[in-house]
Amino acid sequence: MLLFILLKKYVNEPFEPGTTLDKIPIYVINLEHRKDRKDRITKAFKDAGIINYKINKAVNGKDLDVEKLRKDGMIKGDTLKKGLYGCALSHINIWKQLQNSNDKYALILEDDVIIPKDFPKKINRLISTLENLDFDLFYISSNCFDENNCKKGKYVTGEVYNPEEPDVIAGMQAYVVNKRAVPELLRNVIPITFAIDRVLMDLSKPTQLDGKTIPSKMKTYIVKENLINVNDYGDSETERIV
Repeated sequence: MLLFILLKKYVNEPFEPGTTLDKIPIYVINLEHRKDRKDRITKAFKDAGIINYKINKAVNGKDLDVEKLRKDGMIKGDTLKKGLYGCALSHINIWKQLQNSNDKYALILEDDVIIPKDFPKKINRLISTLENLDFDLFYISSNCFDENNCKKGKYVTGEVYNPEEPDVIAGMQAYVVNKRAVPELLRNVIPITFAIDRVLMDLSKPTQLDGKTIPSKMKTYIVKENLINVNDYGDSETERIV
């Protein structure tokens, strides 16, 4: 799970001067039966003085008719657990909500993150240093699988970088998505074939064609040190639902 960016013909939509957390809509993905997580994150928001959030009902992989989804062109193949399909569909649903809104970007959180009391202060200070950053995805939390390479990249500040090795980074627990990136995200994620975090990292790296470097489809940036973390990786509903 994690926090999160395109070159093409999209309009540049960096954080506007004066942008603060209270001006960014927050979407929380929550499985209906995990009332414990909903209660915990709601309390954390209250303690941190955060009110601009919406609890979104997650797609439960257990309830999915995979064959129908395949026929409808939403998924392809059969290599993923149902939980991973549900995870991808939950994020896709929020991207579509953002696309149909008047907002320019959104912060998407999964319900197993820990929100520290000083989170608004930390992210507001960080955003104030990034007002001219042209981004599609901005991860404020991520998982690292290779400590030697995770934090390699082009640093735009001492705390934020464009990853050089996105293959060793994963997670969808906490990220900001720019509205202008949604059409490209939907084109590349649907039909769902691989884990959604893997697809987004693939979109975040340049490719080689005839000896030439093609820029990445997503301009992705990551915080060097997570602003928020996951409560318990061993309690992942995504991995548990097969």
